[in-house]
Amino acid sequence: MRSWATSKEDRLIEVETFARLVSHIEERIVNGIFVFKLSELHKVYTDLLLEFGINMDVHKTRLKLKILNHFTSNCQEQLCDGKSITLVFNRSLKDMLKEAVDYRDFEAEALTMMKLVKVLRKEMMEYKSFEFTWSFSHDCQTSAVQYSKVIFFSITE
Repeated sequence: MRSWATSKEDRLIEVETFARLVSHIEERIVNGIFVFKLSELHKVYTDLLLEFGINMDVHKTRLKLKILNHFTSNCQEQLCDGKSITLVFNRSLKDMLKEAVDYRDFEAEALTMMKLVKVLRKEMMEYKSFEFTWSFSHDCQTSAVQYSKVIFFSITE
């Protein structure tokens, strides 16, 4: 799917939104749901964008291709009634997801967290610091926090 993001903040929102959609799909697969209407996934995706205050048209075919690309051989596209597109996931994906949840690689998690900390630390050091002028503007809390931190902490809630 071609990126609509024009800034770093928009790119973070785009990545976060797709990650939440993938998580939504995976949760439903673990619960035994293997068939998804593209129109429903599209609605979930656009609703997630609205949570970030982004109201835009998302091309369904590009979204479908991004989902198919993400799940590679574990997902197939099917035409339901001649006009509705359905995505069908393999039952083996459920087993793989459950196995991934049951097996935790603590070393890999620690290494990933260290990479994340390095990125956040670098951005914090490069960020122009908040300057106190003996009064507070109406948006001082918003302007004092980098948007990447907001995205990060919304993911970790």
